[in-house]
Amino acid sequence: MSIPTGLFDDKYEILHKLGEGGMGKIYKVRHVLLDDARVIKVIRRQPSEDGESLVRRFIEEARTATRLRHPGLAQLYDFTVAADGTCVIVMEFIDGVTLLDVLKRRGALELGLAVEVALQGLDALGYLHEMGYVHRDVSPDNLMLTRGRDARPVVKLIDLGLAKRLDASLKLTATGAYLGKVRYSAPEQFGETGVDARSDLYSFGVMLYELLTGKLPIAGEQFSELVGGHLVRPPRDFDETDPEGRVPPELRRIVLRTLEKDPGRRIATAGELRELLEPFRRPYRSPFEDDDRVFEPAGLESAPTVITQKPEPPPRPSPRRGRRLAAVAAALAVVALGVWGGLWLARPDPGEEELRAGVLALRAGDSTRAARYLRRAIELDPWERPERIEIGPGVEEPYLPHFFLGQALFELKNYELAWDAWQTSEDQGVVTASTHLKEIGKGRQEIRRLDLDPALKRAEGTLRLADDHAGVIRQMLEDPTLASIWQEAPDVADDARAVLASFEVARGKLEDVRSVDDYAAARAAEDAAKKASEALLGLREKVYGMLDSVETR
Repeated sequence: MSIPTGLFDDKYEILHKLGEGGMGKIYKVRHVLLDDARVIKVIRRQPSEDGESLVRRFIEEARTATRLRHPGLAQLYDFTVAADGTCVIVMEFIDGVTLLDVLKRRGALELGLAVEVALQGLDALGYLHEMGYVHRDVSPDNLMLTRGRDARPVVKLIDLGLAKRLDASLKLTATGAYLGKVRYSAPEQFGETGVDARSDLYSFGVMLYELLTGKLPIAGEQFSELVGGHLVRPPRDFDETDPEGRVPPELRRIVLRTLEKDPGRRIATAGELRELLEPFRRPYRSPFEDDDRVFEPAGLESAPTVITQKPEPPPRPSPRRGRRLAAVAAALAVVALGVWGGLWLARPDPGEEELRAGVLALRAGDSTRAARYLRRAIELDPWERPERIEIGPGVEEPYLPHFFLGQALFELKNYELAWDAWQTSEDQGVVTASTHLKEIGKGRQEIRRLDLDPALKRAEGTLRLADDHAGVIRQMLEDPTLASIWQEAPDVADDARAVLASFEVARGKLEDVRSVDDYAAARAAEDAAKKASEALLGLREKVYGMLDSVETR
């Protein structure tokens, strides 16, 4: 694999892809000269997006990250922009998982660990606010949990792509366009009142509620349900989401204060919230201590020997006996060195033990454990190879971690990631010469059968909701009685036409899916439909606000 733009002159070796979304791809890479792991984020220019606007937004993100230095923030190392508008940013690699992954695997955290995570996250968020920025996208997938030198959990705030100076006048997005994730967004992010540090604290409060209970305070699946919940419905009662009463009453009240609809009634600063949470700090079990570890599966390492009592010193030998002991020790050292050298030469390649454990767990029906082992194997050695390793007595398999990970994810019904894992396996080419290639084909057919129709239905439902917004805006643009208003605000009119065009692009993608029966295209159509719906909702609110101001005058 190589970076699509080739902008860094072979400075970085790509190890494997960490993720892919509508905006681009993220890779784990190695700095060839420094032998240091890093992350490269490649952001593609969208067909409906102005190239100059994208470049300006990207440069602003990079400049933001370079100004900010805090142990709780991911560090930026390098960035550049290609001639075709593709943006590339090189950032610190964090060997950990997101809080979203932790919530999916474990559900609610124990009280002490949840408070520790919150306090560390507030340190980074408070620094960001003190430097004059708001994050605007605080959510569990933008906070990562990693392990410090003392094996204690360390929290890192990542992805400053939506961060904005509180006094910034640079227009980086279409007027009224919605930013952030709807499940964690403050009510003011859906309107025209503007965002500030209190908006981040609302999002943080939603996340803290979820860390404590395993559930979100605003229930709903549809975009309109969630927006309505943030705007008018109260948060779910803790008696419903925490029936065992794990969360103390005073802590419940603090969390609910962060979820006030009116920013003026919320806790005002990250420092204030931190002070309120400090009394709830208590001992906790580290997520790295038990068998269900966050970063690596149990059994890969033996537990260290703990000496609880200092042993008595041995008697001091006589000089003659000391010389004899020294000679024996030297001979044993030579033997040990030879044994060590033989063991070193015979050591298994990185990742083999993890692959073996993953395949065995997969065949035992434990897909969750299999996925953890296989992800660890990929971290140690992401390249597939035809050399066979022994899985069990008389059973051998080639080193195909991406293929087997795809199988585990398929069993877990995580079809999107299973599809990507199999695609990576095929891209590397080794699996094409094995008997497992047919299994990929069968798995993909099953994914198309199981998840194509739901993806299409989700896209169609989202487009139906967006169609209502589009119809209202289209009527306004064509209404002759509003012509003078549009003339006074040509930028809003241009934004309206651009958003309507993106809506038509999403509709076209959906029509293409129906004709080609392509699962990947269904995912793309669903993403496009969501973005179009969000942009239309934000634009509609902007237009209504503009009309209200005209009527007031």
